Amino acid sequence: MKYSVIDIEGTGGNPERSRIMEIAVYVYDDETHRIVDTFSTLVNPGKAPDRFVRQMTGISPKMLRRAPAFHEIAKRIVEMTENTILTAHNVDFDYTMLRNEFARLGYDFNRPLLDTVQLSRTLLKDVKNHGLDSLIKTLKIPATDRHRAFGDAKATVEILKILLQKDPAGEILQNQIYYPSQKNAATLRKQERKILDALPHNPGILKITDTRQELIYVVFTSDLRFKAEKILSSQTSKYVKLRRKMADIRGEVIYSPVIGKIKARKMSKELQPMFNTYKFKLLKVSFPLPNALLFDRGRNENEKSVILIEKGKLVGYTFVNLNWQAEYSNRLKQRLTLLDDCPFGRYVVYKSWQRNYFLKILSLDENPTDID
Repeated sequence: MKYSVIDIEGTGGNPERSRIMEIAVYVYDDETHRIVDTFSTLVNPGKAPDRFVRQMTGISPKMLRRAPAFHEIAKRIVEMTENTILTAHNVDFDYTMLRNEFARLGYDFNRPLLDTVQLSRTLLKDVKNHGLDSLIKTLKIPATDRHRAFGDAKATVEILKILLQKDPAGEILQNQIYYPSQKNAATLRKQERKILDALPHNPGILKITDTRQELIYVVFTSDLRFKAEKILSSQTSKYVKLRRKMADIRGEVIYSPVIGKIKARKMSKELQPMFNTYKFKLLKVSFPLPNALLFDRGRNENEKSVILIEKGKLVGYTFVNLNWQAEYSNRLKQRLTLLDDCPFGRYVVYKSWQRNYFLKILSLDENPTDID
């Protein structure tokens, strides 16, 4: 069996807004235990990477200007990954980025997938943290060029080799591979096909209910349909058990990952769906501005999301029409969904702020009324 182990560096933000600026692929043949093909290149994304991404990767706009555009390397990616299992550490992100780039070219890119994060959680139960940095350290993998596509992809190959050795019969591996393709979806039950047809390839909150219409699983995802396909086709024990209880899947499109993650977490905490986990390490964070409005994309192209920070606390969020003139007043507060300064919400907002993610940040101390 061959695995096309991939890593992608994006310009920043969520996969819907981010563009590929670097890609690396290593084709690993498990029968010969060798890397049989490699490809790595910067990609001209047509936009500058976010400051946080530039600092993390060291990739500058100047380095990207003479790089090939994605359409110039697309054929090479298709040929390398054909008849392979597309593999990555958190493969959903890389696969969504690839699908979006190919969709812009009018091509429907589909490959069977393997996530080394999930595989390591299954095979390395004594390891507490399955992030790439943690596994590199725990498994003593020699790794250079972290946060560059070729370095991270090569480290993922080494992790995959170790994981495959721990499953010599391949039984666990077969249950981890899933097929999020249109052809695979066609083999699902008629009701499941109907569910998939109702879900778009957009970011949002996926909600799964049982026969009593009670919520049993909720999650924010960068691609609603792709996530549903994964749940309906994966043979991992969690999703097999989930399907036994499932009666319906609904999607709520939200383009803002910040609001989406906070909202999904709030629903999870309040309703406690049986297939969600609730553990979260409380991290103390301080916002760069004590009083501010943070603007992001909303639930569609005609609105924005607004997050209110007041006296250093996370107050709440709302959605407003692009033409709506917001005012820092009771009118704005009446529209808010309150968050009670929840630790998870603070952390998500803080990390997004650090990465310069928001479309606009307005200090209320400097301009307390004009917040268009």
